[in-house]
Amino acid sequence: MEEMDFDEMRNQIAILKNKLDKQEIVSQKLLEGVMQTKVDKLKRKRLIQAICALYVMIVAPWTFHTIMGGSWTFVVITELFMMLCLVINYFVFKPVVGNDLMNGNVLDVTTTLLTFKRNYKRWIWTGAILLIVWISWLILETMHSDQYMTIGVIVGGIGGALAGWRVNRTTLKTADEMIEQMNQ
Repeated sequence: MEEMDFDEMRNQIAILKNKLDKQEIVSQKLLEGVMQTKVDKLKRKRLIQAICALYVMIVAPWTFHTIMGGSWTFVVITELFMMLCLVINYFVFKPVVGNDLMNGNVLDVTTTLLTFKRNYKRWIWTGAILLIVWISWLILETMHSDQYMTIGVIVGGIGGALAGWRVNRTTLKTADEMIEQMNQ
């Protein structure tokens, strides 16, 4: 009689263990799905930033030199600044949007996300300082043209700054959500 009770208990433990294993697999797949959605969101943000930089690189020589009458030095520095933005943006996002992010364990993924967030914040602050210098130079370049051009530059700069602030805020929010998801 006792053997039957032990056998029945073993069977129930085996069934329970099997159910727990299935639940863990479902939870892992759910986590991977959520994380992939967040990674896709970061990929889109990186693509949008790259498209904006490429657009400026294409339009800058004609706009800043021909229309605004800016110096070639300003145009070349603008092109170099946009190239720098593209390269740094690529390397900051690379560990997170790469295909192997979810192949590591929870600690490795969390460390990668924290590193991404730290590097992204550093780049944003560095980029903001460079942008302030660049916009100041742009205002100096356009001061000799009509006042509407200078007003347009200032309004465009404010609009671009607000759009950039929103993109950066949502990028950091997405990274925070990913880190929180990994910690659960």
